[in-house]
Amino acid sequence: MPRLITVTSGSDGVGRTSFVLNAGIALGKMDFKVLLVDADMGLSNLDVMMGIMPLKTLVDVIAGDANPENIIIKTGYKIDLIPASSGLRIIDVPDEDRVNCISKDLENITAKYDFIIADAPSGVSSRTLGFLSGAPEIVIAINNDDKSLTGSYALIKELRSNGENPRFSMFASMVKDYSAGHELFRKLSLVSQRFVNTHINYVGPVLLDDISIPAAGEHIPLIVKHPTSDTARCYRMITSTLLSQKEIETKTDKFFSRLIRLAAIDSNPSSVREVSFDEKVVNHGLERTMDAILEEQRRTRLLLERLVGMIDFNGANGTDKSA
Repeated sequence: MPRLITVTSGSDGVGRTSFVLNAGIALGKMDFKVLLVDADMGLSNLDVMMGIMPLKTLVDVIAGDANPENIIIKTGYKIDLIPASSGLRIIDVPDEDRVNCISKDLENITAKYDFIIADAPSGVSSRTLGFLSGAPEIVIAINNDDKSLTGSYALIKELRSNGENPRFSMFASMVKDYSAGHELFRKLSLVSQRFVNTHINYVGPVLLDDISIPAAGEHIPLIVKHPTSDTARCYRMITSTLLSQKEIETKTDKFFSRLIRLAAIDSNPSSVREVSFDEKVVNHGLERTMDAILEEQRRTRLLLERLVGMIDFNGANGTDKSA
């Protein structure tokens, strides 16, 4: 069975998609069979970053206009891709039998891969938490932005409070040097261990250099365009760290079931619904749902800002024994 790695972040714009793409290519260059899955339906970018225009997506499969094997794109980078929905399309939410049928087909088709790496939505919305539920491995992207740090902690806290216990890993994105990356890890690891009793693995930093942004604008993955750059070396080091981790045995049928429901809901903006990723879709009031999410984010942000301030103060005075 493939090793399933789901990559997410506490906020947008952290470099999550770049990580999925470049780490996937690094694994492909090591002769692993890699499938990337774009699960960020509203902000699909993996195809754009490779200059690919998908003809069919998972939404077309759900609508009955395509077969599952027809949506897997073979790229020129030794990796394959299941693209996210391209644009909005009104479709019926599939019933449980239909979901199970499609997910079983996808499970059989993708059994040949060594890795399935999913670019998941960010934040702590119900759709993100629902999609991440049951994920065996979650890699969190974090950068120097306060929203990234607080959002990542909120995400871990919510998943753990919902009974989820995946292997959490994190990488420090767009940092100036190795020490800055480790400092971000130290902060997230410390509060996660103290307040939600959760261990976080550190897989390394992705250094920011002058060539990173131009490479992305050219629709050529950085690790291909600039293979000798510091950033490209970081991606290769991170993939080596991932390979050193003990593999967690998992089945992919539940993953594909959640992906199908996420695609069906996100393609249809005509109604606001909270997703039950196990069996059905339940209608809820938008204001009540959003108020609860925003209030949780606000409280978590204030708490973590105080904690980070305490950590910085104690560290400066040599009293932090946990570093």
